[in-house]
Amino acid sequence: MLAMVLATILFAQATPGNAIVTPPQPPPIQTTVKNEVTVQAPPMDPAEVRDAAIMADQAFIVNVAQPVPVAWANELCSLPDFWRTTPPDWTYNRAELRDLSFKIAMAANGLFALALIAQGLGHALGGRQLGLGRVLAAMALSIGNLTWWEWGIGLNNALATTIAAPDLCGSLIKPHLELQTPEPGQAIAAPVLVIVFAIVSLLLLLSLFFRLGFLDVLLVSGSLFGILWATEDTERFAQWYLRVATGTLFGQVLLVIGLQVAKVLAGISTGTAGTLLSIVVLLMCRGLLSTMASERNQKGGGGMLMMIATFGRRVITKI
Repeated sequence: MLAMVLATILFAQATPGNAIVTPPQPPPIQTTVKNEVTVQAPPMDPAEVRDAAIMADQAFIVNVAQPVPVAWANELCSLPDFWRTTPPDWTYNRAELRDLSFKIAMAANGLFALALIAQGLGHALGGRQLGLGRVLAAMALSIGNLTWWEWGIGLNNALATTIAAPDLCGSLIKPHLELQTPEPGQAIAAPVLVIVFAIVSLLLLLSLFFRLGFLDVLLVSGSLFGILWATEDTERFAQWYLRVATGTLFGQVLLVIGLQVAKVLAGISTGTAGTLLSIVVLLMCRGLLSTMASERNQKGGGGMLMMIATFGRRVITKI
């Protein structure tokens, strides 16, 4: 009987289309475990916060604020020496400036006819003296503009060379531009003093460069202002030009004298006091640079060159 049951089961399995089908299984169950941990940090010590802020400020001053102005001042000091003399190659002897001056002189020549007409009208209507000498003097000043500037710059440089002032950058600026790196937590007075000194040095060097650029503008426009001597109505503008040009050019003589005095004052003390005295000296030199060029100090036609020019004009106008 058992043999018949086994034979029946084997026969059922061997018959096509009667395979045993495995029932579908349910999907696996996914389990997610989330752990939440809350950490409560203790409050920071106010003293530690203060110390950390001080350290950060020191690092910024020493590593960021100090090197930038020092690098700029050293870069300007690498230029040719234009603080003790006025370089001819940067003024009347520079090809670009000479060409521009010639162009303005050609334009100024067209004003001669207007000057003659103005003189004629003044003589006919206002009873003024016909000032042909004034017109001739204006022509000479306008045409010889570059020559007058060459003589003036040569005289300025000769005076400055005779005074023999010390090198501004080599003796006064660079010795105080050394970067200071104090230990963390120490006082930062030295780096701050270097920053102040570098900024004052930049102000002086930029003022010197501004003087040079302003001289070039005055030099190029000299022919145009020379024409203004031709009539009494425009003479005041020519006088203004002469005062400003003379003060700007020969203001360098006062500067080199100030540098000689600065050498003495800066050597009175060393260390922090010496640096502070050098800052005062640089500010003094910057003030001297603009003293003669100040319009306030030139009102009334003062100055030796102004007196010579006025006397010469009066002699020529008698022609």
